[in-house]
Amino acid sequence: MGDKPKMTIVNENTNNWNLKSDMCSVVIPQDKYYMPKDLDCTQRIIGLTFQKNANGLKLNVSGKVFATPTNLGLITAENYLQIPEKIYNLTGIEIDEKYAVNEAELCRFDVAEDNIVEEHPQYYISELNEVLKRSTDKFSVYKHKNTTYDNGLSVKPKSREKITFDIYVKGPEIRRYKDYYNQFDFDFLQRTNKIIRCEYQIANQARMRKEFDIPQGIKPTISGAFACRRNVVSDMLNNLINGGKF
Repeated sequence: MGDKPKMTIVNENTNNWNLKSDMCSVVIPQDKYYMPKDLDCTQRIIGLTFQKNANGLKLNVSGKVFATPTNLGLITAENYLQIPEKIYNLTGIEIDEKYAVNEAELCRFDVAEDNIVEEHPQYYISELNEVLKRSTDKFSVYKHKNTTYDNGLSVKPKSREKITFDIYVKGPEIRRYKDYYNQFDFDFLQRTNKIIRCEYQIANQARMRKEFDIPQGIKPTISGAFACRRNVVSDMLNNLINGGKF
């Protein structure tokens, strides 16, 4: 590893962790929402995409809806109940609040942790690349699809399971979204160049049940995921580094 810094970018595990999500996806049936008649059936705005189809309204909600001038924004146990209100303020779509968070079945849930590093983030990304590539043959390590090689990695299992573990520098990533980027303070933007995000993307309900301690036979929901008190991101990264199964 030469003079590269020791890899310590993820916090230690705890049994009382506050889970954070970068994005969650649910489908709201037709009788649980009202959409203004003049609204397009498909729309993409900062922090939210939605598509109306025969099954209902598919929503992809990002933590960006909770961003402030000095906070990148994540969905947490403290704010997820505000998701229907955020959607209404952005679009005028009215959603049954209790159904959205307690009953709507999760299609995807991305768990995230942001880590501020002291040295240049490229050192950590490079070290992780070397460690992960030689730890096991059960997964593949790629350049992150939205960044240059220096800025991120994407780890995928060699099985077809719909899960991904992304590791990337946050500063370059947020510059891709002009409206999102422009809301931040200049000093805070400079600090984002030292933030490495670890993001565990899960689009498999069996894996959601396993990771979020949801019993078999119970459908994963937003509130069900946030009931989990384990550092899921740290556990998975440690597992990957130590050659475990994805």
